Amino acid sequence: MIEVALSEDPRWQTVERILQSSSFRKAPRLSQLLCYLAEHTLLNEKDHLTEAAIALHVFGRTDRFDPAIDTIVRAQMMRLRHKLEHSATEAHPTSEHFRIVIPKGEYLVRFDAVEEAYPSPPKQPKLSESIEVPKISIPDPSLQEELRPPLEQRSQALEHWPIWRHLVLVMAIGLIAVGGFIGGVRFGRRSDGRRMSGDNNPLWNTLFLPNQKTIYIAPDTGLVLLHRLTRNNATGLSEYLHRDFKNEMRNLPEGSVADALEIADRRYTSAVDIKSVSHFSRLAISNQSTLVPLFARDVRMDDLKQANIILCGARYSNPWHELFEPELNFVGNMDMANHAYSFLNRHPNPGEPAAYVAPWTGREMLGYIALVPGLNSKGNVLIIEGSSVGGGEAAADFLFNDAQLLSFLTKLQRRDGTLPYFEVLLKSSSIDGNAGPLQILAYRIHS
Repeated sequence: MIEVALSEDPRWQTVERILQSSSFRKAPRLSQLLCYLAEHTLLNEKDHLTEAAIALHVFGRTDRFDPAIDTIVRAQMMRLRHKLEHSATEAHPTSEHFRIVIPKGEYLVRFDAVEEAYPSPPKQPKLSESIEVPKISIPDPSLQEELRPPLEQRSQALEHWPIWRHLVLVMAIGLIAVGGFIGGVRFGRRSDGRRMSGDNNPLWNTLFLPNQKTIYIAPDTGLVLLHRLTRNNATGLSEYLHRDFKNEMRNLPEGSVADALEIADRRYTSAVDIKSVSHFSRLAISNQSTLVPLFARDVRMDDLKQANIILCGARYSNPWHELFEPELNFVGNMDMANHAYSFLNRHPNPGEPAAYVAPWTGREMLGYIALVPGLNSKGNVLIIEGSSVGGGEAAADFLFNDAQLLSFLTKLQRRDGTLPYFEVLLKSSSIDGNAGPLQILAYRIHS
């Protein structure tokens, strides 16, 4: 509860008006952060303005919070400063008596007196009338900014390399998605002319609902690098979310632990996943839906209960698989000892092996796709997995090839036209590092 004296402070009133701006209305986490910082600044409670205190009271971290591993406070502060700069140019800035600034490296809010109106932004030159610009419907950018993985721009490149790489990832996703439109691809169609919308495709009609969001969870390749370094795969979902890698690193020499933790903290994902986001973005827009990309470590349980989900990457790169594995027949497993990735076949049909294996050094790649119910039977989850990056590419190729996908889905559809939950295991061969022709090895239909 804000104290009465504070609520009458014109500086706090400025904060309240900023929170009503379009930049903050759809960013509850950043709004909560700004409220916390402004309140404790105005009450002169500087002991609450530390990274650990903010992590505890705003982001729900525990007293085990380690800023060297978990960068959420600094990342969100970067986003907050950016939004404050943006909101300063929004809606009647000349009516404000204060401008809110949070200097870089500080958590104390500064209220600068406004002495003159902010200059209007320069008028943009008109495009030539001979150029026709197509109208593009893009999901609400403020909503996507709130849900996308937190990013942080820092000055020392070596020290903050992982966040910089993640920033490049998100920028690349945006450029690929938009570039596909302005490069001449007709809205809602593939470059080869075939439909890329949900029309007559029961899978896309299941995942992308009008005026609703679908969350895309990108895999954490930094975690894969850690597994390769430790020769271990002992990090479960709980350990992953708490950034607790002691089981993973139990056999590492003590001098290597710090380097391993630094690798685990890197925010990497593959080019295949960026390409998939581009495809899914077009499908979402075509179905009047919204695709929200999230990095695996930034997802919370509540996210999985509020929307349809696309879960990409194998379990060793995306531990969220753990929640859905109990109901699956084909379960991926990275075999460090034998340098192979396998899909266990829990209930083999006659003639099927107990496991499908793809050695790391072989040309054979395995891809896997499953449509399963969401948590508490709310929404649906599409799982895309591969024995390698190439295997993931094979699964994506199958999904985005309308002829192959619709031919397979037709076999599964019920008489009433609805689509049951299913799993399908695919095989492909590597051709210059890319997935070649596909073969369906096995599939299951769930009632």
